[in-house]
Amino acid sequence: MIRRHVAPAALLLILLSILASPAAADITLNSAGVVGSQTLEMLGSNLDADVSEIGSGYGIVEIYIHEVSPGTNVSFTLSRSNGDTWSGSYQYTISGVTGNVTRNFGDLSASQEFISIIPIDNSFWIGYASDSDANSRGIALADVGSDPSDALYIPISYIDSLPITRIQLSTDTGDEIRIFAHYASASAISQHINEGSTPWLDQLLEAADGFLVVVLTLFAAFKFVFLDHFLAIIVLFESITLAYAASQSNGFIPFVQKFWRYNEAFVFFILKFMSYVMNFFYRIIQAIKPI
Repeated sequence: MIRRHVAPAALLLILLSILASPAAADITLNSAGVVGSQTLEMLGSNLDADVSEIGSGYGIVEIYIHEVSPGTNVSFTLSRSNGDTWSGSYQYTISGVTGNVTRNFGDLSASQEFISIIPIDNSFWIGYASDSDANSRGIALADVGSDPSDALYIPISYIDSLPITRIQLSTDTGDEIRIFAHYASASAISQHINEGSTPWLDQLLEAADGFLVVVLTLFAAFKFVFLDHFLAIIVLFESITLAYAASQSNGFIPFVQKFWRYNEAFVFFILKFMSYVMNFFYRIIQAIKPI
C-alpha cells in the first residue's frame, strides 16, 4: 500500500488559510497628478475637506482614501462651487477567504469578489477621467491599482472649468480612514483635465500601484503571522502535527521521530520566510537610497 504524506510547508499554508480584487468603456483616469499641487492629509471617521476654505481659486485634483478596514462602508459626497453634488459609497467586506468590494457612484454600482487569505486594509481613488468613445470628461471612482475599465465614471459638463472643491466622507462603523486630497489652482486643474494622462505614464503609475500592493501584502502577511497570531499558529500547527504523527506511527519512537522532523521543517520554513521578507525590504531600501 502506498501512503501519501503531506509536506510540512504545505501543511503550514493550509493552516494560514484556516486562520486567515468590476462592461468596459474606453476610460482614461487622469491619475498623473498636477505639478506643484499641494496635499491635505486627514485622519478620522467623519472628514470634510473643503479646499475653497484654504483660498479662492483652488480645486481638488484627486483624492486617495486609505486604511479602509474589512467590514467598513465609506460614504462620500463631492461638491463644487456652483452647488452641484455627487454621492457614492465604498463597502469592503471579508467572509472566510473571500473578499468583496461594492462601489456605488451616482446611479452606478459595481461589485467585485476576490481571494483574501490575509485580511488587509483596502484603498480607493476619486479623480478626473475621460471617455474617448463618448468624447466626455467627468469624475471616476476606482480601486487603487485597478484596470481603468473597471472604474465607475460619471460624465460631467464643464468639469474642466468648474472642478471639485469639497469632499465629505464618513464611515458607518466609526473606523478611521486616512485621505490624501491633492489640490491646485483651477487653471492648473483645467489643463490637467484637458490634457489627460499619457499612456506610458498610466502604465508606469499602474506598475507602481501594483508594486505597492505587493509590498503592503507582504508586510501584512509578516504582521499577521509573526505579530498578531504567532502563538495561535504555533499551537494549531503543533496540535495538527501531533495528531498526524500519531496517526502515521505504530509506536512511540517512530512517533517522536516524525514529530521532530515536522517541527524541524516548520522552524526551517519560518526562518526562510523571515529571511526572505527582511531581504526583500532591505533591497527596497538599498534601491531608494540614491533617490
